[in-house]
Amino acid sequence: MYVGFGLLGYIEYGPSSSLTLFRAWQYYCWRLNFSNPLRTLSQHYHDRAAALGAAESVVNVLNEPALVSRHAAVAPLLSTSVIELTATCVSYPVRGQVIGPIDLTIKKG
Repeated sequence: MYVGFGLLGYIEYGPSSSLTLFRAWQYYCWRLNFSNPLRTLSQHYHDRAAALGAAESVVNVLNEPALVSRHAAVAPLLSTSVIELTATCVSYPVRGQVIGPIDLTIKKG
């Protein structure tokens, strides 16, 4: 805003009187080169914070004995599959069933 108002002549303090269009262009190019790494850093920081929050929620669910199924794991029915879900449901004590039944087969490779 300072640069724009300085170019229009609405601001008369500081270096605004010596501001040229070329200097304003140089400033904006410098600002972009300076702020892009900071923007990337902030994105990584917020993604990390979101991942830590999600991990904490998962740990809280896994630590609740009533929320984890007591069914034993069995080997997949097909020899080519790594993971197999048959009639799998997700439910919560208060809300009941929210997802399912799901049939899923993930094959090797």
